[in-house]
Amino acid sequence: MALKKLLILLTIECVFLHSSKAQVRSYPANSLQETYMMLSNLHGINTERFYPQEYNSLLANWGFDTVVRNRHYTELTLLPPIRTIKPHQYFTYAHPNFSLMPQYTPRFLRFLRPLGKNTILKTPAWFYSWMDKSTNKGSFFVVNPILHTEFSPKTPYTSRYLNNTKGIELFGQFSKNLSFSTQLVESQFYFQKHITRYQDTFNVTPNVGYWNKNLYGYSDFFRARANMYASVVNSASSKTHVLISAGHDNQHIGNGYRSLLISNFSPATAYLKVNTRLGPFRYQNLYQELSATDKPSGSRLLPKKYMAMHRASLEFAKPDWLNNKNDEKLENWIELGLSEMILQTRPTGGMDVNYWNPIIFYRSIERDLGSPDNVLIMFDGKIRQKNALLYAQFLLDEFSFGDLIKGNTWRNKHGYQLGMYVKPNLSAVYPKFGSIIIQAEVNSIRPFTYSHSSMDANAVNFNQALAHPLESNFRELNFSVRYKPAFIRGFLFTHTTFFAVRGFDFSTTGENYGSDIRRDYRTRIANDNVNILQGEVGNILHSKTQVFYELMPNMWVYLAAQFRTQTGHQSSREYYIYLGLRWNWYEEQQLF
Repeated sequence: MALKKLLILLTIECVFLHSSKAQVRSYPANSLQETYMMLSNLHGINTERFYPQEYNSLLANWGFDTVVRNRHYTELTLLPPIRTIKPHQYFTYAHPNFSLMPQYTPRFLRFLRPLGKNTILKTPAWFYSWMDKSTNKGSFFVVNPILHTEFSPKTPYTSRYLNNTKGIELFGQFSKNLSFSTQLVESQFYFQKHITRYQDTFNVTPNVGYWNKNLYGYSDFFRARANMYASVVNSASSKTHVLISAGHDNQHIGNGYRSLLISNFSPATAYLKVNTRLGPFRYQNLYQELSATDKPSGSRLLPKKYMAMHRASLEFAKPDWLNNKNDEKLENWIELGLSEMILQTRPTGGMDVNYWNPIIFYRSIERDLGSPDNVLIMFDGKIRQKNALLYAQFLLDEFSFGDLIKGNTWRNKHGYQLGMYVKPNLSAVYPKFGSIIIQAEVNSIRPFTYSHSSMDANAVNFNQALAHPLESNFRELNFSVRYKPAFIRGFLFTHTTFFAVRGFDFSTTGENYGSDIRRDYRTRIANDNVNILQGEVGNILHSKTQVFYELMPNMWVYLAAQFRTQTGHQSSREYYIYLGLRWNWYEEQQLF
């Protein structure tokens, strides 16, 4: 405990005494923010899904200059022409502390300005804001309302669905040294049928902690997130930096729609994260406190378990002899990474102090301790091309080379991911076409991967998968499109479809075929001849299409169509067509 306290004190001292420029907010994986970023610059995405938002970093990552100087902006209204045409314009509005754009209030809301002494909607993307203009320190404070509502009526052809989410968002920066962000939202949902079935089976709601059903049959819950950010060494855009963040939030590791290590499917947790870069070398440390329970309750303290993860990667420049004369040289052409994660708990509570070491090999420590901890190792890589990005992950659970070679033993627990993004340059043929990104991804996980002999060491948080929402014993194909046309202002189109084949257990208490990662793997049906897709096979097809129209920065109205069918195990069919409104809410929940 003394060493842990010393590490915390040293971290705090580094943050407050030596920090330079801090991140403002995080961009959730697969969010609308990230969609705009990728449409602006495909290669802005990084494996850690950690996007520093200091100005020079925006310039480097997004691939354009967000600063606007001596440029005239017309009065903002709820109608064109102020809607964004090019994706990068979203960041011009969303980061007025960098863009220096003139501050206008939409004409129909001018009556609000005297109420806030010219601070309400002074900046179109910030509802209430204050900036310190007396110095060049860059301090500011923002309060935004959050609204996310969706409604699908019950008809002979569609099912009922309702989402009523509202809340508040606060974020700001202290003299470019320390920044913070926090969100508090309260929701009522009448969920889609497959989510209701998930609730009935596991007594949890995806991405949510404690929840209950109110008198009207709606799922009712709160969600709270908060983060503190600081840059310890140099600036966030430098090729040599140390970035620290801590708080209560979700994480996602990997370049794809899914992650085989950590995704944002389960609820937010307490975390400490350190991102380090030394030239072509990248390193990330992540520590999380997780909930180790199979019976969530709001009336008792839930048991805890702990996760420590680190990822190291090395970037390689594209050699000159592979470059065409007109190609831009890519300094980060290939990236190869290695991640290691350990899940553990101790009878005395807390994380084992041995795992606080940021650079040690966890597997060696785990063996020296003689512990039953669960170690997962993942290899990843990606290759960047001018208009494409290829990525891959390979996961090993409790690495055993002999079992991997042997084949169909139950201990051969592994999974892989292969994917690619393509950004066709169709504007060269049709200048007003706009920006489009097409993504395809394949995922495969063998039975019993992520499971363990106890809840204390499996890859589960609050009775939900820590990585892939389909858990294990499946194969999956994902396809998605993101498109922002240039010939219609303010529109954004997104589409996601996945097809999966999964081997289910015939019942939650019957024979264990390795698909439910919560179950004790000692109850497995066999030791040998364990094949992927064993058990009762289920085929899942899930598709979602959304057409957004931007009313004003960070406010979208949209029409969505969603379809899900499952055959074999628990056959079902669902259709939804709904209208939605988002204001300062960016997240897209993973389909499963």
